[in-house]
Amino acid sequence: MHNNTKITDSKSTQPSELWNRLNKDRLTPLTLAADLGQAKMLSWLLDERKRTQWSYANVTCALHPLNQLDIDIHPDRKQRSLSVLEIMIKNNNADLINPTIVSLIDKKWKSFAYPIFVRRFSFTFLYLLVFLATTMLRQPRSDKTVNELDEKTGITNGKNSSGFEYLLYTIGHTIVIIGAAFQSAYEVHEIRRLGFGNYWKIKGSIFLENCLALSFCFCIFTWEILRLFGMQQYETQILAFASLIGWSNMLYFIMPFHFTGPFVIMIYKMFFNDVLRFFIIYLIFLTGFAQSFSILFNEYGLQGYMSSIKQCFLGLLGDFDLDYYIKGEYPLTSVMLLIFYIVLITILLLNLLIAMMGDTYADVKKSAKKLWHLERARIALRIENNMPRSKRLFRFKKYWVNLKREREHGPEHYMQVIEKVNNKQFQLTDNEENDDEY
Repeated sequence: MHNNTKITDSKSTQPSELWNRLNKDRLTPLTLAADLGQAKMLSWLLDERKRTQWSYANVTCALHPLNQLDIDIHPDRKQRSLSVLEIMIKNNNADLINPTIVSLIDKKWKSFAYPIFVRRFSFTFLYLLVFLATTMLRQPRSDKTVNELDEKTGITNGKNSSGFEYLLYTIGHTIVIIGAAFQSAYEVHEIRRLGFGNYWKIKGSIFLENCLALSFCFCIFTWEILRLFGMQQYETQILAFASLIGWSNMLYFIMPFHFTGPFVIMIYKMFFNDVLRFFIIYLIFLTGFAQSFSILFNEYGLQGYMSSIKQCFLGLLGDFDLDYYIKGEYPLTSVMLLIFYIVLITILLLNLLIAMMGDTYADVKKSAKKLWHLERARIALRIENNMPRSKRLFRFKKYWVNLKREREHGPEHYMQVIEKVNNKQFQLTDNEENDDEY
């Protein structure tokens, strides 16, 4: 009797399954491997957890548990642990991408992310077309004054905008302001949901979209305020920046597509790595050389210094005027500095930038597909977090496979994956050494 009681007590206090044990950081063995960036260990653990349904020749149908791999949407947990997908996005680690995670990302896109994203893409593109039409129909204040004067004197002008064009401009202008207001409200909601610090800690395409969206809304509201106060000179300049920022935001919307996504990632990496480093170094030399030339040519004051900066920048592009430097008060010193500037900046630094961009292109090309999958996962997770729980459950059931009596709180969700095996190497064909296969 005593032994039986002992056995019963030991069973009731049986520790949790190894897969579900949490460390002090609330990480399981699977999520710990993802957090440490151990790609091989993560792949091995995912392979150990899977269940094989059937095999035929080199084709295998496997079931992968989604707990710890995908985001957990059960509301009964006050402190939810991060999943592998969330940790991978948080750490911006594309090396963790493997065939199982790629299959999960693809299923998310097919089930709910793709239609929602395409809808947003269509709305944004139409909005920018309306914005373009509004700027084309926009009539500067000087033209309005001339038109009013012509109406008083009875003189007709071909540049007069008809009442229909003015109506179209008014409608388009209203749509632009309303669209900027809705986008601002959405960004404010994201800041409140994530927190101000976490909002700016987001990396990749989401960070790019956040910066461009906030900048565009700020420019639109500033443009409207300046327009109401009649400050046309500043209004036009702000509108020019708003147009550039608005269309640059389309890079975010073509990121998830296979045809353009890897190319956008290459541009993003080159701009924020190579071009940024080149600009910082060039700015130091530009400031020094411009100051030297302004002293040699007695061009004092802000206007003289800006003139020297202009000459130095034209020299970077190879468009320098040698006579301008010879006719100065110190021609020998000016020409020596010019030659040193050409050798250092135009020949050395500019070619170094081209070489760095070539190396970046070669490096990014090797992992472009993995980086592209990472950005798709980032965008899909953002769409998922903004969906109501009822809609998320409805969408997830499209790729969920439920097996009963797996966990205490209910059935465990699985993802069905078809795997092909290379008979020659006895490896998954999706797991080849070439990263482009992902």
